[in-house]
Amino acid sequence: MSRKPGAIHNLVKNSQRQKEIEIERLALIRDAWKDLIRPQIALKREHLMEENNRLSDAMIHRAKVIAKIEQLRKSVDNAVCQSCGQPLHQEQRNNAGKELGELEAALMGITVDENGRNRISAEIRDLDRLLKHGPTAQIATCDREISRLKVEQTKLDNEIERLHDQIKGQDTAEIARKRALRDGLLKEEGRIEQHIRANKAEMDKAVKDLAMISKALESIPTARAAKSSQVVKIASELERIYGRSIDRLRDDLKTRVERLASDAFKSMTTQSKYSGLKINNNYGLAILDEHGHEVTIRSAGAEQIVALSLIDGLSRAGRSAGPVVMDTPFGRLDPGHRANILKYLPTTTNQLILFVHEGEVNRDRDLDQIASRVGRVYEIKEVNTRHSTIEKVTQ
Repeated sequence: MSRKPGAIHNLVKNSQRQKEIEIERLALIRDAWKDLIRPQIALKREHLMEENNRLSDAMIHRAKVIAKIEQLRKSVDNAVCQSCGQPLHQEQRNNAGKELGELEAALMGITVDENGRNRISAEIRDLDRLLKHGPTAQIATCDREISRLKVEQTKLDNEIERLHDQIKGQDTAEIARKRALRDGLLKEEGRIEQHIRANKAEMDKAVKDLAMISKALESIPTARAAKSSQVVKIASELERIYGRSIDRLRDDLKTRVERLASDAFKSMTTQSKYSGLKINNNYGLAILDEHGHEVTIRSAGAEQIVALSLIDGLSRAGRSAGPVVMDTPFGRLDPGHRANILKYLPTTTNQLILFVHEGEVNRDRDLDQIASRVGRVYEIKEVNTRHSTIEKVTQ
């Protein structure tokens, strides 16, 4: 069970986060000068890209000329056209030789500065790094986050002040005792959970070892008849039976809770076309319509009826009837649902305690139908902002 962090804890985290963002912001300011020369960098990159494209085009043209020269040279030497594979006549061979000479002469005039192109590409990459993610935009993001954290810090300061006012006049020693008791119980819970995990690991290891021993003994003819082998076999069978029993018990309880929750749901809902509830693979409850199909869209009121039905089903399936205490159970329900719930719930327990406010229940209208079953009515009377009393109401 985890605890919700308190206001002081959140305030400490808030202050720490502000310090971290301030450090990040200072580091960004150190590089903010880059944005001042950003236009010049962009213009320089544009010129470099033009030169880079020119050199790339020249390299492509030179490669094409070299490929054409190689093709013509083979045609002249072999007197065979390299495109179609047909023999060349003398005139065609002469024309190919002429074109070959012209291309060889033209190739001498095509020069490409590959080192220069590599240098330009490296400069472009360096400029791209300077242009990427300008510090000014990141500084603005940091400023917005700091502003948000300061607003949150003010709210936390106000919450801490309100809590200080709230505990004034209270028994601080008793509060400290309960806080220490809570912390101790949480530590004990963690220790028990760790102990359970360790025992579970030991149990799993024992089951695996037992299976390996059983398999090894089965392969030895003289050992199969030994008493130890019989004990191992019986233990293995008992372990399997125990595992199947747990699965069967879980399935039986799931079916029982589903049936009890469905009965409760049909008694409390005002929608007569609902046929009941069904527990899905994630152990959640789905509403079924009159055809047995799942209802995918549910109102807030229907969700509350489903929750009450699940609580009732678990309560009746898991233990004998006993007191049931509910806090504000009618918050989202209309008068029809309130009437059904007030009529049904008293039949499922020997004592029902409801904490309600005036916005949920009208005493004269809603409680009239169960007036004969109401044992006691109490009201919480506010004395001041830090003190209230519980008073019995005469019926």
